[in-house]
Amino acid sequence: MSGFKRKRESLELFVKEQIIGPGAFNKRYFFIEKLEANEFKGLDIKTTSVRAFDNKSEVLTEVPAYQYSSAILFPETRTKLPEGTTVKSSSISNDDGDVDDNETEEVNTGADDDNIKDDSGESLVSKQQNYPNSLGLSFVVSRDTDLQKDIMLGVSFRKYVNISKKSCLSNKLSCLITEYEVEIENAVASYFNPLFATARINNNLFIYLNQEITKTNIYDVDYIHLNHFLQSKLIDTLKSVLGSDLVELKNKNGVTYYGVKADYELQFYSIAESISYGGTEYINVAALYDNSLISFVKDKLKKDIVNYATCKNLITEIEIFSQLKNYVTDLKSVYKPRNASPVWESKSYDNIQLALPVFEGEGHVFRSKQLLVDADNKEISDLKYYVQYIRKNDEIFVKIILLNKASILLKENEPPQLNKKDEANEKAFFGVKILVEEKNQYQLKQYNPPQLLDFDEE
Repeated sequence: MSGFKRKRESLELFVKEQIIGPGAFNKRYFFIEKLEANEFKGLDIKTTSVRAFDNKSEVLTEVPAYQYSSAILFPETRTKLPEGTTVKSSSISNDDGDVDDNETEEVNTGADDDNIKDDSGESLVSKQQNYPNSLGLSFVVSRDTDLQKDIMLGVSFRKYVNISKKSCLSNKLSCLITEYEVEIENAVASYFNPLFATARINNNLFIYLNQEITKTNIYDVDYIHLNHFLQSKLIDTLKSVLGSDLVELKNKNGVTYYGVKADYELQFYSIAESISYGGTEYINVAALYDNSLISFVKDKLKKDIVNYATCKNLITEIEIFSQLKNYVTDLKSVYKPRNASPVWESKSYDNIQLALPVFEGEGHVFRSKQLLVDADNKEISDLKYYVQYIRKNDEIFVKIILLNKASILLKENEPPQLNKKDEANEKAFFGVKILVEEKNQYQLKQYNPPQLLDFDEE
């Protein structure tokens, strides 16, 4: 494979990971207690051959519909209205006898997450642009094709479940450590025990919270554990590298600032005599000014690459501290007593086979009733589809429409944006894909009109 093609495929994969998923968090979070059932079981997850896009049971610390923006089928939205209000028709309907509650109406979900309500006429296409509940695919076969024997139709998608803090703790929500494994493993054992712990499984190292975060210990993460690690490792290395060039710059309000004096003062870190949070007083608390420190190191390397030998250990300690700080901060944010980050876990449904109905009669048009994607699975009972056939000359035009028939009832003045609503995310279908394959060759015919046909516009 040429370098150009490899780069293009890598870029396409990255775009899919970020827009459709899975893979936006790049294999960052895992439940240790569920690794035996994980798709990456037994693999070295850090390697590039293990793709984030294949992480079908991915864990996100963000609402899925806020993270992903395409290939999503949202539930329908309705607003509770006063009695006697006239009902407007729902977004996409089919003659299946469904009747809407006479006290609800469809909500115009607006554009770009602005709270817009527009009572003017609006096409179905524009309504579907922001929070669509339908997706379609059309193709063409010859008139002689046996649609039940010659064509195979499948649909794939993901569902996400909101995971509670208690479940995260019991299943050991963890971050995968991708660099400096030995150093971080030793640091956790020496400076973060017993609040945090590590586990090594199949050549993968994970860090997880070992005790519950409460109002009384949440500040211990920064002002005891990280503080001790920062002073014992990075700041000690900084003192060793800079020697007498590292000086006290000033003391103000019980905080002493340290750095170097050149054409101007450059602060690298400070030590506070005491800080009080949550009713606890923390003594001798350090704060790192990493931007100025990194800029200082870069300038030294620009002046002379020989300085790398002097700065090498300092660079390593900066990277280790930065990564470990990110790991413990991300895990802490999930368990915070207030405003905690949400945790969502994906479940993948792959290539569920859909039955194509028989084209009955000799008419030119056939439209099926709504059918269940999987009649045996109640978890996805809201996902339905219907099929439309049109005979034209020696060809049959086939259209498949997937519908999310779940619905959300909004309060009268509630903002209609769905991507941040938990209920909408629980009822949505993500990464939806319809795949048509030939059981027998040469059944699918070329179908690439220069303009959309009426058949495709719905």
